[in-house]
Amino acid sequence: LARRERSMREARDAFERELKELVPQIDINGSSVNRLPNTSSVFIEGIRADDLLVALDLEGVLISSGAACSSGKPEPSHVLSAMGQEEDRVKRTIRVSFRGDQARGVGTQAARVISSIVSRMRGLK
Repeated sequence: LARRERSMREARDAFERELKELVPQIDINGSSVNRLPNTSSVFIEGIRADDLLVALDLEGVLISSGAACSSGKPEPSHVLSAMGQEEDRVKRTIRVSFRGDQARGVGTQAARVISSIVSRMRGLK
C-alpha cells in the first residue's frame, strides 16, 4: 500500500510541476493542505473544463471536471463549491487522478498533452 501511495504521489507531483512550468495562469486547488496522493484539482484560467475534457478525450486522455464521487455526472464539482470556490472557477477546474501501477512519466506526459491543448484553445481567442 505504501509503495502504491508513493507512486501515485510521485505521478501527481510530477504532473503538477510540469503543468506549472508549461501552462501560465493555473492554480492547483488545495496544494497547501494535506490531500489525497492520487488526485490533482487544477484551475485553468480562460478555459472551460467541459471544452478541455472533449479535446482531451479526442487525444485519448480521460479526466474529469466533477468530484470523484460524482463520476459520470456532468455537473461541476460540488466539493469545490462547498469549499467556497466561485462558480466560474469551479467550471474551469479539472480533476486528474493517478493509479499506483502506472508507468513512470505518466504525470509529465499528461501535463504535456494538456499544455498543448490549452495553448491551442487559448490561441483561438
